[in-house]
Amino acid sequence: MKKILILLTCLLSSQFVQAQHVLRSSIVYDGQLNDVHYIFIKVDEKKVFSDWETYLSKFGRTSSDKKIVTVTKLSNNNIHPNLDRMVSVVTEEDDFTNISLILQDKSGKSLNSKEINMTAMEDLFFNFYDMAYYDEELRMASKDLSYAESLRDLAAKDKGKAERNLEANLRAQEKLGKVLTNTPEELTKVLQEKDTIYQDMLTKEQEMDEKEKELAQKEMLNKEKELVKIQATKDKKASQLEKKEAEYEDLKDKLLQAKNDLEIAEQVVESKRVVLQELQKK
Repeated sequence: MKKILILLTCLLSSQFVQAQHVLRSSIVYDGQLNDVHYIFIKVDEKKVFSDWETYLSKFGRTSSDKKIVTVTKLSNNNIHPNLDRMVSVVTEEDDFTNISLILQDKSGKSLNSKEINMTAMEDLFFNFYDMAYYDEELRMASKDLSYAESLRDLAAKDKGKAERNLEANLRAQEKLGKVLTNTPEELTKVLQEKDTIYQDMLTKEQEMDEKEKELAQKEMLNKEKELVKIQATKDKKASQLEKKEAEYEDLKDKLLQAKNDLEIAEQVVESKRVVLQELQKK
C-alpha cells in the first residue's frame, strides 16, 4: 500500500525548469571570438543532441561531429539576411544541457547580435524547447505508467499468494477435521480389540500356558499404547485445527486487503494510461 501512495505522487514530483530567455555571450570557436546564443534545458544531453540535430535539419543541411552540429545551405531564414551557416554546440552542465548557436556569415564571422531578428531566434529556440519538453513529458508519463504497472503486478502477486494461503488453510482444516471425525471409530475399534483379548484370557485362562498368557498380556499392553497414541494424536490435531481456525480469519482479512490493494493499483494504472493517451493526442 505504501508503494501505491508513493506512486500517486511520483509524476507530480518531477519538475521541469522553464526557460525564460535566450541568453547571449561570447565563445571561442575555431580560433575566433564569436557571439553565441544559448538556452539551458533540463533534459538528457544525448537525447537533446539527437532531437536538436533532427530539428535543425528543417533549416538546412546538417552535419555533426561529436557534440557539434553544423547547418549549411539554409532555408527558411528569417534571422538575418547574411546568415550563411549555423554552428551549434551541445554540452552538459551539471543537471542541465546547454544548447548554443553561433550564427556566421560567408566569411565565417559571427553576425552582429544587434542586427539579428531576435523574435525569429527565440522562435527557433523555444519551438524546440516546447518539443523537447513535450517528448520528455511523454517519456516520463510512459515511465510512470510502467512503474504503476509493475506495482499493479506486485499487487496481483500478493493477491494470488493470499488466495493460495487461504485455500491451503481450508484444505488443512478439512484434513484435520477428517482425522478428528475418524478418531472415535479408531478408539472404539481398538477398545473392542482390547476387550476381545481380555475376554479370551478369562475364558481360556485354565487352558493357556504361561507363554500364551504372557503373549495375551503383551497384546493388551500394545492396545493400551495404541489407545494412548490415538488420544495424543487427537489432542494434537485438535490443537492444530484450533490454530488453523484462528489463522483463517487473519488470512481472510489479508485476502480482502490484497484485493483492495489490487483494485487501487488498477485504478492508478488506468489514470496513468489516460494521462499518456491525452499527451499523445497533442
